Parts: sequence; C-alpha cells; structure tokens
Amino acid sequence: MRFDGQRRGAWLQAYGGRVVGLGPGLDIEAGLATHTFENVSRYDYQEAYASLLGEGWQLRIHGSPDYYGVGQRSLYVELNGRQALSPGWAATGHVGLLRVFGTSPYAAQSGSMRLDLRLGLSGQLGSSSEVQLAWVGTGRGGPYTWAYQARRRSVVLSVTTAF
Repeated sequence: MRFDGQRRGAWLQAYGGRVVGLGPGLDIEAGLATHTFENVSRYDYQEAYASLLGEGWQLRIHGSPDYYGVGQRSLYVELNGRQALSPGWAATGHVGLLRVFGTSPYAAQSGSMRLDLRLGLSGQLGSSSEVQLAWVGTGRGGPYTWAYQARRRSVVLSVTTAF
C-alpha cells in the first residue's frame, strides 16, 4: 500500500469468525479483524463484523472504535454480488457506504460519509485462484488522510489465491 511518496509498505489483514447456517442457501457470519500497516502503524485498527450470506450475495456490516487510527468510530455497510456467466467466469459487484462518528482533523474537509462501487469480471485460475478486472469508484467523504490527491475512479487488475 502507498500512503504518500515516502511511505510504502505491506498491509496485513488477519481475521477470524464463525459461519452458522440458517437454512438452505442462507447463513450468518460474525467475526473480528485486525489491520496492520508496515511503516505507518498509526493507521492500524481493529473491527468487528456481521454478515448475512446468500447464494451469490453477501450483506455485511463492519464497526470499528478507531477507524484507521484517526480517533473516529465507524460503521461500514456493504453489499457484494456474484453472478456466474459461464464455467469459470462471473460478473461481480460491490456497493459500500462508510459512516464515521466523532471528530478528526480530516472530517471537516471531506464529510462523514463515503460511497464506493466496484463492477468487475472474474475468471477462475485453477482450483484456488482468481483473476479479476474491475472498475472501481468512490466518493470524497470519509476519514482518509491520503485521499485528497487520490484518483476516485480507476480500473483494477487483481489476482487472489487461497491457501
């Protein structure tokens, strides 16, 4: 992750949770996550989350007492979807809304809410990896310290693997 021209480093996300079945094709999930940033530990934070999981969709809420270490509480609600197109290929989508509470040196300039979107196409690579090409966009609000010069829309190519 790059925060500015002089601070680059890894972002480690560790999480644990539990999924419980509610019925055919419907589950709930709850857990905790920690986010740690190499070389910029002041942005480290923890959060709790809860999800409702269906066939091809997920509704999740996250809450943090100190989001990105800026002294603000946060709630983030997201809806994710995946629709199979053909064997090994799927359309993906995401919409999220972040709301922060409390004061921060960044909140006055950018507001307390931020919307983000993602639309993509993913392809399976073997049994445990995936490649995705997606358009992502975001609004101006929220507590992010480095977002003022950041691009708000972009195309992202990513590779994910499970191990």
